[in-house]
Amino acid sequence: MRGADLESSRGPRSVAGLRPAGAAPASGSNSWIARAGPPAEIPAVPPCANCWKLSVLLGLTGLAACGAGIWLPPLDGSFSGKLSPLGADAGIQLDWTLEASSSQPGERALRFSFVGAGTAVEGRATLTLPEASGSWRLDRADLELGPWWSALGQRRFPALKPITASGRIELSGAGTFATEPEGIYAGEFRAKLSGAAFKGANNAWSLSGVEANVVLPNLPDLSTAPRQRIAFSSGAAGELPLGAGFAEFELLRGQILRVHAFELEALGGTIRCKGFDVDLAKPDVTATVQVEGLELAALRPYIPQAVADAQGRLDGHVALRWSSASGFSLGDGDLSLRKDAPASIRLASSPGFLSSRVPSRLKLLAGVVDEPNPAKRALEEIELGQEALVVDSVQAELRPDRAGAGATAVVKIVAHPTDATSVKVVRLNVNVSGPLADVLRFGMSGRTSLSR
Repeated sequence: MRGADLESSRGPRSVAGLRPAGAAPASGSNSWIARAGPPAEIPAVPPCANCWKLSVLLGLTGLAACGAGIWLPPLDGSFSGKLSPLGADAGIQLDWTLEASSSQPGERALRFSFVGAGTAVEGRATLTLPEASGSWRLDRADLELGPWWSALGQRRFPALKPITASGRIELSGAGTFATEPEGIYAGEFRAKLSGAAFKGANNAWSLSGVEANVVLPNLPDLSTAPRQRIAFSSGAAGELPLGAGFAEFELLRGQILRVHAFELEALGGTIRCKGFDVDLAKPDVTATVQVEGLELAALRPYIPQAVADAQGRLDGHVALRWSSASGFSLGDGDLSLRKDAPASIRLASSPGFLSSRVPSRLKLLAGVVDEPNPAKRALEEIELGQEALVVDSVQAELRPDRAGAGATAVVKIVAHPTDATSVKVVRLNVNVSGPLADVLRFGMSGRTSLSR
């Protein structure tokens, strides 16, 4: 038998035969409403510092958190209320319901649900008194990532604030709990992330098509199982497009993100990194990445306008920095031409760029012989983009931390024309001036000078 709705309560009150069992009033704005049969003693929800960790068990502890020695008679009932698991100002408020049924005094079979803020959770539990212990299981749990990400950034991890997130998370788990002492609970928790996207402040970086499966095997320890995997289908660093990538990681005590391996496709090649740690309270990363097979053609938008076309591949290493606020930037590095791939460059039309450095005519034997300089015509064809250069070597040195006078990056190119009759070797030095963090911010800005 069920009676009428009872009024909302912030603490213990005597209403329609339900009277408090002497517990202290609950703190905060969480409230409950009950539908019940026979009159019975039901305690109010006591203060609990770990309630945000035990949100799925709120209704359970609301009935049994008064501790040992409480006798709960057979009582079937429906209870409901509102819950702000991260605080009233975090923007997450859930409507919760609890269905309780009993077969004998001191035991309860419970079904609970939480709905709101893009969240839908259903589960079940068993509860035994006077020990106030039991077990729990999630039957269905689905939530929208965006509101929770924003709330966690506001309340728990300020470094997440500049990042926007979207996507869905499916949760599953099971475990045990006891309200004494101090809300002990244990179990396993799994999360599946799908269709997610992340974007840094001012569009400094972005990732799309993010998928992940994460296991926390030993709650309440917020450490994942080793080598969890997250993958994405595409991304961008400023104006630089990124291809697919993945990372293998491990979360330690909910504080340190340990990346075991990282790989992504970019500029027609592959970028790999062995490992690094990230403090989630201040997520700044500096790591050395290995570069394999970057295409010179893909680099074309980020090299001087004096180069009209470039073919070939580069290998090497470069320091990479990332922060949630500023995105990606480059550090020291060295890149060189891959020997197993043919390489060539074609200069944009720049009359006089090379030919102005050589005489038009050759005077030999004290002027007795005066002939046209064959190299002049060959260099004119090269500088006008009519003749491609076969690249023998490319050496790129990135030194952005040495800003000041002189170049902070130098690209040295040694090449020869396809017809090397008149000109045997052409050497080009590309000098990038100024702090490279501004000059080579993945093509977003820059100025270059080309010397010969």
